[in-house]
Amino acid sequence: MTPRCRQVSPDLVRFWFVPMVVASAMCVVAGVTPIIDDGYIYLDYVRTLVETGRWGLVPDLFSDTATAPLNVLYLTPFWIATGHSVDATLALAQFLPTFVLCAFLLRTYRHGSVLPVLLTVIIGFLPPVISSIGLETSWTAAMLAGVWWGITRRGVVSDRRGVEWGVAICAAVAVMLRPDAAFFMLPLLVALFVRDRGWWRTVATSAALLAVEVLARWVILGSFVPDSVWIKQNQAGTWGHYTFFSGWELFLTSARTSVVVLGIMCVVAVVTVVIAASRCRRIDMLLAHPATYYLGATVIYILVAGFSRVPPYHWYYVLPSVAVVLAVTGILQEASPRVRQATVVGVVSLIAVLVAEWSVQTIRGEPVIGTNWATEEQMYTLATAIRPHVRGQRVQLEGEIGEIAYYCDCRLEEEFSLSTGLRRRVTREIAAGGWGLRWRVNYHFREWPRPQPPPRWKLTFVAPRPGEDVVYEQDTTTFQGGTVRYSLIRRVR
Repeated sequence: MTPRCRQVSPDLVRFWFVPMVVASAMCVVAGVTPIIDDGYIYLDYVRTLVETGRWGLVPDLFSDTATAPLNVLYLTPFWIATGHSVDATLALAQFLPTFVLCAFLLRTYRHGSVLPVLLTVIIGFLPPVISSIGLETSWTAAMLAGVWWGITRRGVVSDRRGVEWGVAICAAVAVMLRPDAAFFMLPLLVALFVRDRGWWRTVATSAALLAVEVLARWVILGSFVPDSVWIKQNQAGTWGHYTFFSGWELFLTSARTSVVVLGIMCVVAVVTVVIAASRCRRIDMLLAHPATYYLGATVIYILVAGFSRVPPYHWYYVLPSVAVVLAVTGILQEASPRVRQATVVGVVSLIAVLVAEWSVQTIRGEPVIGTNWATEEQMYTLATAIRPHVRGQRVQLEGEIGEIAYYCDCRLEEEFSLSTGLRRRVTREIAAGGWGLRWRVNYHFREWPRPQPPPRWKLTFVAPRPGEDVVYEQDTTTFQGGTVRYSLIRRVR
């Protein structure tokens, strides 16, 4: 008797095989994409955790400058499995968030498999996303797609309760990864609850999950607000007249085409909303559209971030960029078949532009959007050059710390990243009273490191004073095309 062959379900192929292929391709992309300095900060925490069992950017000195502890824990097994390889770690770590992103989009647009795959590629190659390999941005984009899936499919599936739990988890994880995502998720969930009281479980579950995470951070790491939030606010003055509102002007220097494309996307978003509003006979139907929630939350996020003096770091633009892509696509997919076909053509064209610019920048050894004062290769050269001079000793650093700390095998001490400068600000704010008391509450469980004498070595981009013992110098190229000279100075005891 001939054995019967088991038939493979089309859904099984579509919802497992397709995301695996797309995620594998993005692994290759992540493995060759230049890494920004902040991406190395997470790897510094991973190495310290694995080698010493402690939490910090450098061994034997506690710090809480990793915005997303979950990302540190996520990267750790990959770093161990790859034998401490930076490129392999980040490449493998890119697989799961890309897989989840593609799976959510496939579940959202069940009428065809082409668009979800194309959207996954677009989101993966968005300049703020592809220029932040190593950060938590890929997972943030996946969680945003998960919330989009939930509010899009809740009314057409039988398991509404499961969808509500899924939205709650995705929203909470997004805020855990990016605290500024609260500016997006909070108004979004409130609007959903006001519109439909059935979302109360989602709001309550998200709040409970976040409360547990905040309490754990407060007790274990010594603050429920990451130190990086205060540090980034302190660094707002280093950007000159550029703010979150005008950050796109700054990025024109390194990613002109991508910035123009993103601008076109924003114009398309406005036009599509206007068209949808003009064709919608009932205002309540327009307000109930998922795209309305996403675009509204995006506007609120941009306004809050801008007026809160958030610096124009490009990874802060991930949430609004991904939200605009999902919202615009969602509106166009409900139009006529001809419009849907034109949408696919436009998406393919956008992918071609994004991939082309990424290819050019990767060949140059630079990210699509860079905000560092040196390329990845230049930072590596600097770190390995100073290593035989300092021989594991303490080094005072003025400048970017991530990649140098990873490769120099020394104890770098940077004023704000290692809490010394932050402690002085906290003490000053508490003494001022009033709103300064929030610092006392936030750092109630923090054990500050004891003050130590200045290190023997100093690495700085500031011109050395006459008479200082300069041991090594190296010029680096900034993202704006200028030149910075780093100097390793040996202090006289």
